[in-house]
Amino acid sequence: MRIFLTILFSVLLLSADFTNDGAVLTIDSLCIVTFDGSFHNEQGEVHNHGHIKFDSTVSTLGSMFENYHSSTVEYSGDNQSIYSTGVYQSFYNLIISGTGENVFADDEIYFVDNQFDVRNTLVNLNTSFVAFRDDAEILETAGMVPYDTNVYDNYYLSEGGVLTWAGTKEIEPDTYVNQNNLGLHIRPHQTTTLFSAFRASFNYTDNGAVSLRRSLGLHIEFDQHIDIIFEYDESELNSMNESELLLFQFNHNHYLETSEYTWTQIDGTIDTESNTITSDNIHVAQGTAIFTASTGGGCKDPLAANYDAEAFGENGTCEYVVPLGAGNNLMSFPGTPALTSTQELLETITEQNPGCEVNFILGQGQGLFNTQDGWSGNLSEVNKNSGYWVNTSCSIDWLVSIPKREIGCVTYDIGAGNNLVSYIGEEGAETLPSIWEGDNFNFILGQGVGLFKTVDEWSGNLNNLSLFKGYWLNSSSTFNFSWGEECQDITQALASNIETEEKIFDVLQSTEQAFYLIKDLEVIGMNPQEGDWILAYRGYELIGSTEYEEGNTTLAVMGKDITEGTEHFPRDGELITLKIFNHKTMGVHDLNGEIPAWTSLGVSILDKLEGSSIIIPDNFVLEQPYPNPFNPTTTVKFGLPHDADVYLRIYDLQGRMIEELTQGYLTAGYHSFQWDADNLASGVYFVNLISKDFVSTQKLMLLK
Repeated sequence: MRIFLTILFSVLLLSADFTNDGAVLTIDSLCIVTFDGSFHNEQGEVHNHGHIKFDSTVSTLGSMFENYHSSTVEYSGDNQSIYSTGVYQSFYNLIISGTGENVFADDEIYFVDNQFDVRNTLVNLNTSFVAFRDDAEILETAGMVPYDTNVYDNYYLSEGGVLTWAGTKEIEPDTYVNQNNLGLHIRPHQTTTLFSAFRASFNYTDNGAVSLRRSLGLHIEFDQHIDIIFEYDESELNSMNESELLLFQFNHNHYLETSEYTWTQIDGTIDTESNTITSDNIHVAQGTAIFTASTGGGCKDPLAANYDAEAFGENGTCEYVVPLGAGNNLMSFPGTPALTSTQELLETITEQNPGCEVNFILGQGQGLFNTQDGWSGNLSEVNKNSGYWVNTSCSIDWLVSIPKREIGCVTYDIGAGNNLVSYIGEEGAETLPSIWEGDNFNFILGQGVGLFKTVDEWSGNLNNLSLFKGYWLNSSSTFNFSWGEECQDITQALASNIETEEKIFDVLQSTEQAFYLIKDLEVIGMNPQEGDWILAYRGYELIGSTEYEEGNTTLAVMGKDITEGTEHFPRDGELITLKIFNHKTMGVHDLNGEIPAWTSLGVSILDKLEGSSIIIPDNFVLEQPYPNPFNPTTTVKFGLPHDADVYLRIYDLQGRMIEELTQGYLTAGYHSFQWDADNLASGVYFVNLISKDFVSTQKLMLLK
């Protein structure tokens, strides 16, 4: 027979042991029940609406130990073992107040609905999770002095133990939120949704360097920037100097399936009085962000010249050797350089070797040139996705500061045709597996090497890929691409429609190109300005185009290579012609000057080009007025093959001159004049053009 027992008042069960083998025990909401002896609940049920205190050993809570709204379970004995029901254990309020070390069970999950209160004691969460629901929080009071170097004030977590909250909470910008009082204050820059927050006491180690015995983390809705305040306790320092603590961050992007911890140092201000580190404007990727503190920041990349094997995390100081030979070098950067300004970056070559000069750097349709008058060109910044031709007067191991070398799946927007790109992947990787979109590619070229798709197979001598090198990828379509087969699914999952920039004059990109730097441009009849275009032709074939820039216009001119469609592009030594497009009149006019012949990777400075937007006829001509018939105005247009004195007059049927539209010396070209006959009667009139060598008349009909 099953026994039902309801306790309606506070009671102290003295040193006697309590065993429940099958009864249903209910604690009323106004009651405090203290078990001073051991507590065994093996087959029975406990329904707690009040306050249960365990002053002694709890051997098991059994399979049915329910805690209801506003109830409390308090472990007030010394060195308690805190059990669950075997699956998970839920508490409304959980208090740990006994002395000594109170240990949670291994690999269990505990839920707290309201408060987890740790009072003057030590708590070992072992390898279990304590999960907070909604706005539940942890309350901590000063603990006893640690009796062991591995045990900390208040409570501590063994490797694997976590205090955590999961749910959905909207956080407004410009307001700090310390979810569940876990110690990570979050202030987003825009309204966002928080999905989880946690606190753990893991000792993260890296090559001997150790972190604070605390980490705080969060999972938010989307990529964004936040401000944080990171709380810590002095007992968690692991013998580190508190004043030297630095803040580190690790982003786990669930879409990229990151499996290794890569800690990156972030700027922060430490306050040793309040035991906090404040950091503003932190970029948090979509997924989980984890924060900890240590004293050992440095360069963690073994490929870097200044690799620090003992550093805890990256601090953005890595420097890499980029080998350059005298002459042309097809190269790239495996990450964004600290100096993105092209000029400032190239000047570090001369700083490292005063006898070495940089002549130019060329990108895809862009360039920067070291001229007698200083640097000039349109390649103002470099980036990690592009390949470049760098021409130097010497061989040098160029030391380039790159705060973060890219090691993941970097996405490239590949366009149809030729693409000059960097290589970001595994050093020495085989070429064919790395271009997993092989059906879309026609060839890949490096400096002096290549791999080409034939009818039956790929052939060539570019068998492996190298960091710090640039490559030409020729594609038959437009798509997202990343180096390496392992990036295929990820790149396709993140793929977006590539918007191709529309150009008035689109030129087929070639792997062979020359550059013309136009410094001065004078066109009679027009004032070149923004919106006009400089065009290069070989015969009728458009081989280069760029928008006009006052003072320095950099024009990339394509040459013949193995790409289909470049058959009529120039080869070394062949001449080209240049023109200017007037975006207002839609006219195209020839440009003349000393234009050197085309040479691959050649750089030519054109000090001055001249042209004229004025069209000069071969003979005198008086065109038919327009409109005609008219009411009351019409336009008279005539052309002069050379400068001349002219008379332009209007006559009636009786031969009387009605009006003289112009008289005087005019320059060669076309001229227009408007006649307004508003004060004249309808009828037939004549316009007469007279010059020394030419007389012509056109009939006009005024209809009102």
